[in-house]
Amino acid sequence: MAQAVWKHYDKFDKETGEWIGVGAIPVKEPDFVKMYITNVIGAMENLDVTSSIAVFICLCKYATYLENEEMGVAVVGEYEVEHVIAPATKLSKSRIYGILKELCDKELIRKVGRARYQINPIYVAKGQWSDINKMIITWERESFNIRFE
Repeated sequence: MAQAVWKHYDKFDKETGEWIGVGAIPVKEPDFVKMYITNVIGAMENLDVTSSIAVFICLCKYATYLENEEMGVAVVGEYEVEHVIAPATKLSKSRIYGILKELCDKELIRKVGRARYQINPIYVAKGQWSDINKMIITWERESFNIRFE
């Protein structure tokens, strides 16, 4: 997981020259999520977009980076639904589980285990482009095999 690296510097008042504190600027890119907006909006056609996006963003926040062996997996157990997603989205637990199913049906995410969902890297990914590109190819290959075996 990428860590932000900060360069600290002294801040001085421009008029008096008096020291007023310490500032910091990032010298390395901090953690990020890449969201391909057009793809996400298109995939959410016929869904309650406001609620779906709220749940989807919560998943994105907690997903692992693609360079990690978990490759874009968000753990969404009873605890996460009740104590993280529900308070953040103001949705009931049953509505959240319904949205997770809808997101799976639309292939924005897929269930990869008990309380574990993988985010489709065509829509959102965390990591470097080389890892994202590999994951898109892997996702498509696995989706093809699942559909036609």
